[in-house]
Amino acid sequence: MTKQQILDLYFLDARHRLVELAAFLDRVERATGPEDFRLKHFRAALAKLDGKRKNRAQSVLLAFSDPTIKPIAKAAGKGACGAFPK
Repeated sequence: MTKQQILDLYFLDARHRLVELAAFLDRVERATGPEDFRLKHFRAALAKLDGKRKNRAQSVLLAFSDPTIKPIAKAAGKGACGAFPK
């Protein structure tokens, strides 16, 4: 597809998601209490979108990923939390 075709098909959806992200950050900033590791990873992932980088999706996913290679004996919780807690 051409850039024009991609923009015609996906621009409004991407715009909507961007506004949703901005609203999420606004809610977090207005809230009280300390930030946790997830917000740190979220901001790092947002930084990966800046400029004309290649492989942005991969970079964003890696910003949330566990960089360790050694398996753990037992998971700390029952489910995934969306970001590496350390």
